[in-house]
Amino acid sequence: LNLDGSSSNFFKINENFRYFNDIYGLSLVNQKNSEKVNLKNDDLFLKVVDLFSGQATQNKLIKPDLNKIENKTTTVYSEGVNFDVRINEDNISFITKSINKNYKSATIYRSVYDLNGTKIGDFSYLIDVPKYFLLFADNGGGTIIDDKKNKKLSELAINNYVIDKSTGHVYVFGIFGNEPKELGENTNIPLGLYVFKFDTKGKLIWESVQEITDITGFNQRQDSSNINLSLRIRKEEVLCTVSSKDLNYSDVIAIQNDTGEKRSDHFLKFNSDQNGIYENGIRSNLIIDLFKEFRMDKETLYFINSSESLRKYLNSLDKTKTLFFKSYIAKKGFWLIETDNASYSKVLFFS
Repeated sequence: LNLDGSSSNFFKINENFRYFNDIYGLSLVNQKNSEKVNLKNDDLFLKVVDLFSGQATQNKLIKPDLNKIENKTTTVYSEGVNFDVRINEDNISFITKSINKNYKSATIYRSVYDLNGTKIGDFSYLIDVPKYFLLFADNGGGTIIDDKKNKKLSELAINNYVIDKSTGHVYVFGIFGNEPKELGENTNIPLGLYVFKFDTKGKLIWESVQEITDITGFNQRQDSSNINLSLRIRKEEVLCTVSSKDLNYSDVIAIQNDTGEKRSDHFLKFNSDQNGIYENGIRSNLIIDLFKEFRMDKETLYFINSSESLRKYLNSLDKTKTLFFKSYIAKKGFWLIETDNASYSKVLFFS
């Protein structure tokens, strides 16, 4: 659509692609033009498709040094070395990871290429938590969908990272526990989370290793691959959330953005509503005792604890009516969507 709401010209693309930005479709392929790339044996190419003209170009990439990823001191990938890709407007990041055999440290390798396939940057982010053991988790860093559409984790799920678009700073985050476990042997007792902040050149700014004491929630022996871990950046703080819909907990640690010091923590227990109808509305389904008819997402649960203005607002509503809430974290506050998934929706901002 054009900005005035009118329809633009139609265009047809004959090339397949896996990723895209506003202008291009992109894929990483091997010499046979297959997206099933074996990093050890295949050549690696970046295919770029112009979404407007349909023209495609393909350029060979310099592969990362696989000896850094698998060697005598590291674990071996269970299904071959896999990788992740991050797409920007004018470059891509190619992500691989190495994990020390003792599971006390891991390194993210990030190679940046322009859209002509030229390498323009190489970065590494070492995470070392010597008192504990790094755990795999559902952190968005490494998920595989197999041929039967089943979801499972890969070695890339040892941690993940977020880049602050305003500063270029990189935040690497993950969880740790009391036992070293290989991928697929994920039953463990999680003990806490970590965040390492790096500058634009990959130099460590601070590290924050935070134990979590929640024996009826996070600290239960559990399958760590079912723990959802996320990180959100605000102007003055970094919010880290660990949660499990199997064990009904959501714990949030707020970290000071400039120092890495812990500002606060909030632990919540909830139930999940599995009977909601979400076809045309918000899919939030978490319930707490204080608002038994309200369905919320985990961000809203956090703000109930940390925002007095939100609590006052929710208490002003009709608590007998089923309502759905979803929050979006912003630099200076958060946006709240309120709806009954039928007749009305409302958007509010809380600072």
